[in-house]
Amino acid sequence: MHAHEIATLIQARGTRALHEALDELPATALIELLGEPWHQLHEVIAQELGVIADPRASEALLRLALTPPAYLTGWGVAAQCQRKCAYALAQLGTEASRHALQVLVQSADLGLQAFGEEGLAHWALGSVRNPEKL
Repeated sequence: MHAHEIATLIQARGTRALHEALDELPATALIELLGEPWHQLHEVIAQELGVIADPRASEALLRLALTPPAYLTGWGVAAQCQRKCAYALAQLGTEASRHALQVLVQSADLGLQAFGEEGLAHWALGSVRNPEKL
């Protein structure tokens, strides 16, 4: 299932349907959804990708950490999402995720620096919970 198919499902059944479907979606769909602006489940998806520990998620998690959606910034909770991205990157335990955490550490944003350092301190925490989602 791709983002456009999921968007159609949401239009038909509401955003609750997306939240309920997250456990059933493959990692590739979750990675795609992380970059979509039309929903408000970015934090939940970031956490799920960390639990799954799919190595393909590094770039999308870094992008979300560096540029959180406007709704999170507007609500004043972007930092919470950025921290969840850092932890998800730590759980991936790949060289790409380590590099992404180092990018956060080198950021001019003090919050991102701290989240990157925290992520590096916990790097490679995760294990694949649901390998059939990969």
